[in-house]
Amino acid sequence: VAERLVAEGVDPERAADAAAAAVGDLRRARLLATDDRVALRRRAWHAVPDRLDGTGGRAVEAADELLAMITDAMAPLAEAQAAELAELEERVKARGERGSGRTDLVARHKREERRYRTDEIRAGLTELARRYRDELTVAPRPQAPLAAIEAITELADELVRNPNDRLQLVALFVRLSNLDTR
Repeated sequence: VAERLVAEGVDPERAADAAAAAVGDLRRARLLATDDRVALRRRAWHAVPDRLDGTGGRAVEAADELLAMITDAMAPLAEAQAAELAELEERVKARGERGSGRTDLVARHKREERRYRTDEIRAGLTELARRYRDELTVAPRPQAPLAAIEAITELADELVRNPNDRLQLVALFVRLSNLDTR
């Protein structure tokens, strides 16, 4: 994926970051290659274990900051959707509401937003799992990093059910903070 992005004119370092965050999805990698904050979000996910102290407050704080970063990253998508909606409004003024496709457009926009958010969370969870895999190689007791990776994988699998992302992340972070990986 990184090689393909470089062939398309993307800077090699940016291509590597986008490819790693996209986890093999070329479409997503192309989108992320235009995002200046991909590396920042990856580092934020990687640093989550350092921020956890076993309290729910720290877990909520970490989850909220990550979700805010995802919302911020969605700005280009929101702009594109606003442009589509404005174009629709012009057509409605000219031809009327009937048959305008507003319902389909709104539904598609919601799907795009949900998919983007889910993709971002999955990419973050992948980065978080990488952190625990790195710890696994040096941990005196491998059970804790393995349990962390299992918990992260469980959440990634549950995302298909459209859960409350914030609640799911907080629960995961509380669970991770109670694991002694050292």
